[in-house]
Amino acid sequence: PGDCPAVGPAAAGPRFPPVPRFPAARRVDRRPDDPVIGLPAHRVPVAVPVTGTIISRITDRPAGDTATRVFKHDYARRAAWNADGSRLMLIRPYPAQLLDGTTYRPIARHGTPSDPIWSNRDPDLIFGLTDGDALVRYSVATERMTVVRRFAGYDSLSIGGGEGVQSDDDRYLVLLGSRRGGVDLIVHDLVDGTTAVKPFPGLTGPNGDIDWAGVSPSGRFVVVKVDRGRVERGFGWVFGRGFDRGFDVYDLRTLTRQRRLLPGSQAHADLGYDDQGDEVLVTSDTAS
Repeated sequence: PGDCPAVGPAAAGPRFPPVPRFPAARRVDRRPDDPVIGLPAHRVPVAVPVTGTIISRITDRPAGDTATRVFKHDYARRAAWNADGSRLMLIRPYPAQLLDGTTYRPIARHGTPSDPIWSNRDPDLIFGLTDGDALVRYSVATERMTVVRRFAGYDSLSIGGGEGVQSDDDRYLVLLGSRRGGVDLIVHDLVDGTTAVKPFPGLTGPNGDIDWAGVSPSGRFVVVKVDRGRVERGFGWVFGRGFDRGFDVYDLRTLTRQRRLLPGSQAHADLGYDDQGDEVLVTSDTAS
């Protein structure tokens, strides 16, 4: 971000992770009760009791409408704000709703692509999918959609299983293509246009044997969340014997498996840098 140089498989020299900036520490002796807050007025900032944190409710239903789902942030691993904070994207239900990043007022009714994610560098750019098989670039300012590449022959296509993000320099992006007989892990280079594919025959996904896949921030690794041995029944997951779970790390250049992280884990996770500049996977443990 910002003044940091681009990094990737070919990069050499020291790494420059983002510098964390946190507010001054403050002790909180008890958790505020949610009912005390109530429902804030639309786009009116209010202070949370005890902590004093300022919050704003930025979405609303039409008057008298109790059925329509409210637009909200899609997934924690994906940024809601664009690269410079000038725009905000809420994507459920589709299509995405774009808001001014400061006033939270709608800026337009855009025909954004499905599975959209903000560029890490260009505040006007969204990556997404359209037509069921096309990876696209989308300009918010012009509402123009440009096809990057088509990936034909899949029953479904997603950016990392709906949870994936690109490398910090916007170069590498991972897609999951579901087909009869298996799942393909697709690594696309947005700079030189090349694509590498690793098949997983006999597996299901996303949200199956393969839950999600993503690129590490530097672009050196691909992480695949494995969740074999679970079957969805009714309103929940049933986990059977012989399960195989964890996070498999692959070298992005060769797509060879390097190691298994946290065997047995079925938790949500994110990728980032620690304060030493090393890439890390952050998650809760199996118990808590």
